[in-house]
Amino acid sequence: MLLPDKKVKKLIGMMNSLTQVKIPPMRPILEIFDMAMDEKTLDYLIMTGTEEHTMAELQGLYIQMYGRADHDANWDAFWHEIYEMSFLIPGEKDSSKYLLATIFPGWIELSVSGPLNAKRAAIIEKFMTFWDLLRKINIAPIRMLTNAQGMRELKTAEPHMSTFLSTGKKVVSLDEPLTSEHQVRTAGDVYALLAQHKDELS
Repeated sequence: MLLPDKKVKKLIGMMNSLTQVKIPPMRPILEIFDMAMDEKTLDYLIMTGTEEHTMAELQGLYIQMYGRADHDANWDAFWHEIYEMSFLIPGEKDSSKYLLATIFPGWIELSVSGPLNAKRAAIIEKFMTFWDLLRKINIAPIRMLTNAQGMRELKTAEPHMSTFLSTGKKVVSLDEPLTSEHQVRTAGDVYALLAQHKDELS
């Protein structure tokens, strides 16, 4: 069952309001939302707004919308799906509170992290369709990839790695060309790697 476009676009607008990278509500993006959630989840996320909420507040909102009996029977499974798909994520300043995720960067890559399954594979494939479409019409809202001057600078720059830290940006010069190996890692794996190499990045 397809979600109502008007509601999905409202949620997209809310998610876009939390970031400078605005993802346009083009058909592939609307279809990703159809794959990722049902209308009950969509309505709930719209009701959470763009403010941070404690777990007690999120449960209270669920009871307000669906009643105590539904909460007692279904809340745990409902919240597991919300969190598993990274629709709501821990706040940066207070991880005990939860906030609506941005679309990309944010929800898209977080929702497909972890073991590959049919839903995640479909989301990845549809997002690549969206990415190809943006490239064709040249309106990709993806940072330096949309900046022709930035791309020219990237092609002529010496190989290096950049990391963004609380103290600012650090550039590490390398003596050899960069190579890449594509892997899918969970957010937890990434945080563990950052912690493991924190001395090299500080």
